[in-house]
Amino acid sequence: MHHLDEFVPFEAFDQEIAKLAALLETLGVTIPDGADITTQTYAAFAALYYSVFADERPSMTRSDELQKGAALAGLGDLASKINRAAQTNGFDQIRPHLAKMVEGSVLMNGQNKVTDDAGNKNSELYVGCLALGAGCEIELEDPIKSGGGTNPDVLLRYSVQDWSIAVKTSHSESPPQMFAAIRKAAQQIERSGRPGIVFVNVKNILDRQALIGQSPFSHPEAGTQAVAAQIDRLIDNLRVSIVPEDWVEVFAGQLARPLVALMGQATVSVRIFPTGSVFVPIKVMRVLPVPMIVDPANLTHLNAAAYNLLNRLNHELQRNPGSTAPIGN
Repeated sequence: MHHLDEFVPFEAFDQEIAKLAALLETLGVTIPDGADITTQTYAAFAALYYSVFADERPSMTRSDELQKGAALAGLGDLASKINRAAQTNGFDQIRPHLAKMVEGSVLMNGQNKVTDDAGNKNSELYVGCLALGAGCEIELEDPIKSGGGTNPDVLLRYSVQDWSIAVKTSHSESPPQMFAAIRKAAQQIERSGRPGIVFVNVKNILDRQALIGQSPFSHPEAGTQAVAAQIDRLIDNLRVSIVPEDWVEVFAGQLARPLVALMGQATVSVRIFPTGSVFVPIKVMRVLPVPMIVDPANLTHLNAAAYNLLNRLNHELQRNPGSTAPIGN
């Protein structure tokens, strides 16, 4: 799926973070002591500060530099998605998630694995914001009074069709474990009584050390290709390791569409001629056509509609703070 190829001023991310802080205060959301969002806000400010006052920058490893850059880009991206959603009629659907959000890890592009429940719920919040930003009507399951993992996470209406999305955050790149999460998501969609899409956030299983080793990239496209290659490797491993009969059992004749979306985000540095480099947020969505079930070159009816919906969500995913990129179909 397409991506935006643009440089975004650091100040644009900082402005979105400040706007989110004001929104949370207005809503009366209390941020706990030692919250990850506070830690990331300080790191984001440091990235911005040292970009302006480079002569004051302490000696840092490339990993440390990228971690601060990831805080600015990641928190700024999340903030922009929430701030955009706040301008829609469906904002009340995500308000309960904001109180939960500040209790867990907030970055979609963080360096560390996230296993806490609040951090996992933030993947659902993020997808809900994508849907709202893309103009969909949504229902988001309350993060506290949820069905204990038995229901889809996001219900939405897009182009006169009702959909369900089951969001899973993968904690292991083991194909059997990833497939088990996909199976559970498909079961949740079946219980919804409406067609749906399995959505897997692979933020925890990207090899960020490899990306650090490859940085700085020569061009944003090279960074995008590096992240996409990692997600494609996960897809290839699923295809090789999971027998066709298992895919058929999960998807044949079921409401879950045989198009599994995988989303991964990272922040990389890109070389700017002739001497410097800048942080660039990379956001990639890949689609796994389910083996033995669907021909990706000939999508029809609900499968074609599901792919169009994923394209619309991907447009919203790619929008950076300050971006005026048009929403497409």
